[in-house]
Amino acid sequence: MDEITLRCNAHHEAAHAVVFLTLNVDVDRIGIWEAHGDRRAGGLCLDDPNPDRKYETAVASLAGIESDRYLLENNQEELQNRTCGWENDRNRANQLLEELRIEGHSGYSLQGAEVEAAGLVRHHWERIQKIAEALISRYWSNHRERARGFLGEATHTEAWIHGFEMNALFDQPEPREG
Repeated sequence: MDEITLRCNAHHEAAHAVVFLTLNVDVDRIGIWEAHGDRRAGGLCLDDPNPDRKYETAVASLAGIESDRYLLENNQEELQNRTCGWENDRNRANQLLEELRIEGHSGYSLQGAEVEAAGLVRHHWERIQKIAEALISRYWSNHRERARGFLGEATHTEAWIHGFEMNALFDQPEPREG
């Protein structure tokens, strides 16, 4: 996996996690991986998807897209390459927002969720970077172990950060501007 893809994937998944945590939704783990040289993003798993937190989940689903936009705002070519991976996140958000409309909650929109996700990503960017850097560090450590043969017959490199680790990173105070 090239460095820009690794950074984008790590920040994308970290943005999902930070926004979930900001909105008081527990995160089980986030991960990134590469299999056979493909450009693949990692996944995010919730401890217990809560049907009462559909809007929060929609916003967090869009946070990865907003992270890509923020990270790559000066690299439009690479940003365009990322858009093909946004479909699942956008579909998930749309599905949740549609469920809310069916339930009679008419005040939610995709545009509103995108604006909220963008604001949360920018506000918590330092936390997102901290978790992304931890994920990247773990990825390279695992990559070296695989190259040395310590991971057996592994055909891919992966890195995971579990919820308790993210909570520790997330709970550290953000540096003050000043």
